[in-house]
Amino acid sequence: MTPNSSSLSLVGKGRAWFLSLLVILAFTLAACGGGTSTTQKTSVVTIPWQGPFVQTFNPFTATASGMPAARGMIYETLIFMNSLQGGAVTPWLATSYQFSSDASTLTFHLRPNVQWSDGKPFSSADVV
Repeated sequence: MTPNSSSLSLVGKGRAWFLSLLVILAFTLAACGGGTSTTQKTSVVTIPWQGPFVQTFNPFTATASGMPAARGMIYETLIFMNSLQGGAVTPWLATSYQFSSDASTLTFHLRPNVQWSDGKPFSSADVV
């Protein structure tokens, strides 16, 4: 993985942030409902989606490559492009990374004390 391999454009990032903000706003407005009432009111919040329908969240399929924002909510990466810092490459499961002098090798330094959901430690074997 290279720092320039992200397929999420600025437009896609903006759309993802907008949709996230829209969801938060919808839930906030729904929570601000009226006071106590003897009848229960049922409300439905419909949020339109303008992107392609997600058919799989498997990161190894070609159809999943168009949905990096959705994948980012499921899978954690070694590094990510932080739109809040102008698209800066930010370490996540890695604490840092460095290229060899001839740029033929990229070395990641993994964050310590990371565990899988079953309690097993996260290691370099899990990345390869």
